[in-house]
Amino acid sequence: MKEGTESHNTTPKPQGLYEGKPDTKEICRLVAKDINDPQISIKEVEQIVFKFFERAADALINDGVVSFTGFGSIHVDHIAAHEHYNPLSGEKFNVPKRYKFDFNAFQWLRERFKDARGEEVINDHPPTS
Repeated sequence: MKEGTESHNTTPKPQGLYEGKPDTKEICRLVAKDINDPQISIKEVEQIVFKFFERAADALINDGVVSFTGFGSIHVDHIAAHEHYNPLSGEKFNVPKRYKFDFNAFQWLRERFKDARGEEVINDHPPTS
C-alpha cells in the first residue's frame, strides 16, 4: 500500500475457512468435505449445487422471489421507465424500465455475522415475507 493511502475496510476477515476465494467451487469442496462420504464426490456436490441455483433462478424469473429458510430472500424489484436529466448539461433523457435484485438477510444470518465479526448488518428493506 502506498504511503498516505488507507484501507477503508478495517474489519479483519475470519481466517482459515477457505483455501481460495469463497466461490461456488470452493463452497462445494467444503460441503463435500463436511459430508465426509467417500461415495459422494465433489463433482456430484457441484452438480447438486448448480441444479439448486438453476431452480432458484427459475423461481426469480417466474415468481420474482426466492426464499432460503433461515438465510435470506432474493426478490426482483421493477424500476419503471422514467425521465432523467444530466445535472451538468441539463439534458433530459429517458431511462427504460429495468429490474434489480434485492437481497434481505434473515435473522439467523444477521446474528451469525454479528457473532463472527462483532458488527451488526442491517437490511436496506424489510423482508417481504
